[in-house]
Amino acid sequence: MRVLLNQLLLFYTPRVDQDRLLCFSQIAIHHRSQWLKTLVASGNSWLHQMRRLLYHNSRLLLLSENATTNISTALRFIELFTDTRTYEACLSDVETVSIISRLQFFLVSKGYFVHMKTLINARLPSGMDIDHLPPLAESVENLIFRPIKHTLQNENQEKDRCPPILHIQKLWIIEKLFLSVSTSRSIMLRYVCKDFFSEQFSDQVLLPCLPTAETQQRIDDLEDSDVEDELFMEIEELGNARSVGEIREHCLQQFNTSDYVQSLKSPRIPATLLCTLACNTRFLQHIWKAIGTVSTPLVTGTHLPLLHVISRGIPLSKEDTERIVPLLSVFSSLFGHLLQSLHDSEFHQSQTAASRKSLMPFTLPTLVNLSLALRNACLGIIHLAYPETRPVVMDEYFLATSSRQAPERVQMKKDFHRQCVPLGCTALSNISAGQATVRERLSSLILPEGHWLQRPKLRRLADLQFSSSRALKPTRLSFWSNGGREDEEEVAPMTIHDSRRMAVLAELPFMVSFEDRVKIFLSWIYSEKGEREERTLLNSSHSVSIIVRRDFIYEDAFDKLRPENEPDLCKKMRVQMRNVQGLNEAGIDGGGITREFLSQLLQTAFDPNRGFFKSTADSLLYPNPQAVTIEPDFKKHYYFIGRILGKVLYENLLVELPLASFFLSKILQRHSDVDIHHLASLDPIMYKNLLSLKDYEGDVADLDLNFTVVDDNLGEAKVYELKPGGEKIQVTNANRIEYIHLMADFRLNKQIRPHILNFRAGIADVIDLEWLRMFDYRELQILISGAMVPIDVDDMRRHTNYAGEFSDTHPVIQNFWEIVKNLPDSQRRSLLKFITSCSRPPLLGFKELHPALCIHSAGKADRLPTASTCMNLLKLPHFKDKDTLKTRLLYAIESAAGFELS
Repeated sequence: MRVLLNQLLLFYTPRVDQDRLLCFSQIAIHHRSQWLKTLVASGNSWLHQMRRLLYHNSRLLLLSENATTNISTALRFIELFTDTRTYEACLSDVETVSIISRLQFFLVSKGYFVHMKTLINARLPSGMDIDHLPPLAESVENLIFRPIKHTLQNENQEKDRCPPILHIQKLWIIEKLFLSVSTSRSIMLRYVCKDFFSEQFSDQVLLPCLPTAETQQRIDDLEDSDVEDELFMEIEELGNARSVGEIREHCLQQFNTSDYVQSLKSPRIPATLLCTLACNTRFLQHIWKAIGTVSTPLVTGTHLPLLHVISRGIPLSKEDTERIVPLLSVFSSLFGHLLQSLHDSEFHQSQTAASRKSLMPFTLPTLVNLSLALRNACLGIIHLAYPETRPVVMDEYFLATSSRQAPERVQMKKDFHRQCVPLGCTALSNISAGQATVRERLSSLILPEGHWLQRPKLRRLADLQFSSSRALKPTRLSFWSNGGREDEEEVAPMTIHDSRRMAVLAELPFMVSFEDRVKIFLSWIYSEKGEREERTLLNSSHSVSIIVRRDFIYEDAFDKLRPENEPDLCKKMRVQMRNVQGLNEAGIDGGGITREFLSQLLQTAFDPNRGFFKSTADSLLYPNPQAVTIEPDFKKHYYFIGRILGKVLYENLLVELPLASFFLSKILQRHSDVDIHHLASLDPIMYKNLLSLKDYEGDVADLDLNFTVVDDNLGEAKVYELKPGGEKIQVTNANRIEYIHLMADFRLNKQIRPHILNFRAGIADVIDLEWLRMFDYRELQILISGAMVPIDVDDMRRHTNYAGEFSDTHPVIQNFWEIVKNLPDSQRRSLLKFITSCSRPPLLGFKELHPALCIHSAGKADRLPTASTCMNLLKLPHFKDKDTLKTRLLYAIESAAGFELS
């Protein structure tokens, strides 16, 4: 290593030899004890060599703006070899202090803080919460303060050797510096700061560091009890400011410059600003308190919180709108973004002491009340969007028949509408997105029954009726000046109440009970089917007729039902099955054969042995990332399978397909990407390992990880880079969070993005995705496969028909239902699957089963019960006694066979 070091330092050229430098630095880090002893023993030149190594690693930080540059090794090298503990084994305490002092001030004289400034600007956002700094920021803070602390600890240190730290000009760095230095060093501290602030920058830096005093102002408790116990406002008195408003105005003046505004327009700034503020727990707490305390005066002299005003659907003045709506929108956007980055355990940790490291700013009780307040605010905004009254006459007529002041009033109304309505739309969009995230993340917690359901005013959504199926679409909130739809000329306008209900279904579907949404979903499908039948009544091609071979059901269906051959799968389907001998099977398709065909087709398509889908450790299905290797034209197959699943949903059929939750979530989401929390449903072992890496207390660099992932492609290992140049970027404490999210994004999103896009497009070809987005991924699984609920035997009996000699009072039938009622639920499910091919009951009861259950007389008792699943038909022989009936029935259903027992 000594020879390599001599050659490296002698011939080192920046940008050409940086990989060699990083490689040597990595070796030195891993073998630091042995290498340092050898280096010190080599003579006095070792200090010069260490200086040059530290300097070259420090200069690598200038390349931080390039995302592919590996700065973690350079940072780690500087961190280790400017630490006194590294030299304890080979130097005395006095020698160590002297050596570290010389090394640090050599670096400072060579632009060390300029290098650090480049790193901070490139890799760290501004305005971070000093109580919750990310790992990289903590490491940078330590490296920046080492020369400062060493200077302040040495009374005899020459003043002209104080390092110019404030060239960095970052608020959180300055705030940390002020908090970390004792008052006894105030003279030295003033020198450190002197002459390094620009006149424009000094106020921005020093303002947050001035002493503050906290006072509390009681807000009168009003009759509405939705506001929590947090109806206190903390006022920070800063300098001569008498209120938070004055402080805010002063801050706005500081930042209201053309250069600062132009910098905010950079595409990178919004995302950085969003992440920075979302992770600032104090900011979120304060903004929520501000939302609860912004109020409007009443004639009684009291004040009513504007959050209550919105929740009641009471119109706001322009001034009040501008005071409360931006706060709601910003808070919901930030809080929703934060929730996506938290692990489930952090929700429970939010109840622990304030010293926790969790970024969750609220306790669980506060979260429950917060979600309730936002829920009511959403409903209030929807009421404001669709007011109870509409103008009877148009604005033009009003202008022609009114006084001279009328045009001004109309223009003021339009100006208010143009300025305030977009704020309301944005606020509702952000609130509803945040609410959906809160609901999903709190699903494992015990909440009050009906917590998410709306108030009685809008509870009868199942009564929605429209004159045309073209209106059957949940509408994202928009404020129409005349309260009507854009296609009002073609479709009769909805009532105000129906408009509100549709907005709720689009923005906040979880406020409606699942049963009501299922009823709405099915009623819309039936309505569209009715209109379709009327339009195609005189059309000879109003149905789809196909012939498929039972042993080649997927191949034949793919060929005959592809979009080129059959562009409209919403039409009725007539299926003729052929057996293995090539003969047509007996029977006329009255709907049962189609149901059996679609069920078997989906079971075949999702079979992992076919290669288009894989199963997780929990036997849940998801698209196979290696499908392109099996079928180069795989996109058409996923589009086709999506169409078939859409057809099953359109026909209200149940097919037992256990789909992975992340897969279902990707179908429903508009952007198709899901976050790391869904990785648990795909690969629980990897998810657990990534969480362990997140909480790892040692040096992550010792794990020898880089930004690559090895994937098994049908037995062939292939390496993928998680980011450009990832093979050369080591995973460290500073960048492990990025590594975790990139790894999850690769497995959940990048690998199967084309699969999902085509599968989802196939579903959308048959059924409107907006209809499905009324449900979350758990509810969509129930729509596809039915609910795991006990089978209601009484409901099953009420909706069963009889044929042949049987009737409800026949002795065999009475024995049959008595046996079924005494069976455990598992055997009832086996019976239902034996008859219908699905073990789960229809969502809204057996009245929704088509064809209806039927028990047919099968003659003598010398045979077993059989079933025709395509007709939901049970063929039951005349068993004279109950014991024989039970024995034969259980034997038949537990054999999991049907036709072959005939």
